[in-house]
Amino acid sequence: MHRSFTHSILGILVISALVYRFSKGEQEERWALAAGIGYGMFAHCFADIFFWFSGIKAFWPVGFFGLPDSINIWAGLNVPGLVTNILGAMDYLAAALYLLFLTKGAKRPGWLRGMLLVQWPLFVLFLALAFFLEKGLFDLVHYAVFILFLLPAPLYATVKMRSAIEELALEERGQAQETSGPSA
Repeated sequence: MHRSFTHSILGILVISALVYRFSKGEQEERWALAAGIGYGMFAHCFADIFFWFSGIKAFWPVGFFGLPDSINIWAGLNVPGLVTNILGAMDYLAAALYLLFLTKGAKRPGWLRGMLLVQWPLFVLFLALAFFLEKGLFDLVHYAVFILFLLPAPLYATVKMRSAIEELALEERGQAQETSGPSA
């Protein structure tokens, strides 16, 4: 399932539609949330294409009908397992930096700091494991921890802090307008 349905144009549209349908709030808020999820998934797919040295099934499910469904700019390149292991460890760094960003807007950042206290050591641990475990074993351990903790923690934090994230975005937008000066 990874890098297939969840990384396809159809998957992005279906998941965005489900978010819109089942989220609460006014129509405009639901649309903004669904669009944000869709844009985020698209950006994630784009990053996977260029930085993960493997393809995604962007046009899934047309492959079932014998048509090309993948984008893989790295086809034929033999990437050492150490490189992909280090990229896996970087997932924990990215999550930690995102949680650190969220602490900026948190009214009570203690619970976020608690999550950070787990994310930073996970990054260090998986960075060390990247050098000692073979790719298959590293992936097994990494994805088990990823599914159980890494993915739920930022998702939970994002949902819990939705209004604070919106305030941070408005604040950033206001600062950008102040530095660019009045429009002509």
